[in-house]
Amino acid sequence: LVFSAWLLVALIHLLPLAGLAGAERLQALYGLAEAPTDALLLLLQHRAWQFGLLAAAALWALWQPALRLPTACLVLASDAGFLLLFALSSHSGPALQRVAWADGISMVALTLVLIDAWRVGR
Repeated sequence: LVFSAWLLVALIHLLPLAGLAGAERLQALYGLAEAPTDALLLLLQHRAWQFGLLAAAALWALWQPALRLPTACLVLASDAGFLLLFALSSHSGPALQRVAWADGISMVALTLVLIDAWRVGR
């Protein structure tokens, strides 16, 4: 179950990596009505890169149990941060709602991981 949870977390956080492909892909991912400005494109591509790093960390944690707790906490903080910002925002189009759902699913999977880490560590 823990292995599957980590795979799910990694997959969810790999999806935004497609944003490195450019403005058109980012428009599709996030439901942007217009192409992002150069500055926004850079920021969104950096975000895509960071999510790729989170996915890589999740995959690494699959085979390195010592990394599971810190990685789970890091990814959980990222997911919770987006959900908090999303809840406080007036921008809740369908694309961002999908991101919120994905982060919520990730948080459920990470909760299973954390419960397992707590049980094993006792």
